Amino acid sequence: MPRTALSLVLLLGCREGPAVLPLEAGPIASVKSAPTAPTADRWACSVATDCVNACREGAVNQVWFDLHGRHCADGCANQLAAPPRCIAGRCVAFARDPKDPKLVTRNDHCTACEDDCAK
Repeated sequence: MPRTALSLVLLLGCREGPAVLPLEAGPIASVKSAPTAPTADRWACSVATDCVNACREGAVNQVWFDLHGRHCADGCANQLAAPPRCIAGRCVAFARDPKDPKLVTRNDHCTACEDDCAK
């Protein structure tokens, strides 16, 4: 390539400052956020399958957990945790006896639904 042609290519290809794309004329469209999922009461339930064991929160509503909880296998969701139950419309935690896994008792430590849980 001749020297003058190379110089011309370099001059035309290089511009001072960053490349700026023009904005379209008119108002800026507002960005709408995605609708949020309905929030559930932390401990509310109708049936046992509405509940899940959460390591920090204890027995909680599955929809609430999906929005706010974190998965792990310790704390109230450890290897001794039995499936939670729905009692009087509230999720209640249960645990297996380490010596007899068939023996299941209520785990009040992991039932954090305050005073409105049936005992």
